[in-house]
Parts: sequence; C-alpha cells; structure tokens
Amino acid sequence: MAKINKMFRLAFHYYKDLLLINSSFSFLLGILAIPFGGFLQVFLLSFMTGGYLLAILFFEGTKQDQYYFYFNRGLSKIRLYGFSLFLNLFFGLNLILFVEVWRVILK
Repeated sequence: MAKINKMFRLAFHYYKDLLLINSSFSFLLGILAIPFGGFLQVFLLSFMTGGYLLAILFFEGTKQDQYYFYFNRGLSKIRLYGFSLFLNLFFGLNLILFVEVWRVILK
C-alpha cells in the first residue's frame, strides 16, 4: 500500500508540472475567444485536449531528464501519460458539470 501511495504522489507531482502549462495555455486561448462569447467553452475544451498535449510536448522538450527520475522510481512515460490524462479528463469533466449545474441553478 505504501508503494502505491508513493507512486501516486510521484505521478501527481508530474501532473502538477503539466497543469501549470496546460491551464496557462488554455486561459490564453479562452481570452482570445472572449470577443466571440466563448471563454469558458474554449478554456474547457483546450484544457482537456490541446493544452494537455502542448504541456506534454513542452515537458518533453524542456525537462526530458526528469523522466529518468520517474523511471528510476518505477513509473514509465506511459504510466505518467495515462495517469495525467485520467486526472486531466476527470478535472475537466467535473468543471463542465459544475458549470452546467450553476447555469441551471442561476436560471
């Protein structure tokens, strides 16, 4: 059980590194969509798709050596990608659900 907890913490640390890049890029795209009235929709769509992929590409290009750190502790790139994709979709879908519930409540 302790090993699973340690791996979860390491994978979550990786996700936090991606999250900063992903949310920044998605926020900027959302800002660009304001004149068209779609900040939230563009932000959420980008957060779950393009922003995530851009964050992985950025991490690959700038922090390639950190993958050795994760690999030496038992986490491959595939596991890191899978875990971060799962968390990203989980948070993104929960944000969409939260926004839709608030739209219903405020009507």
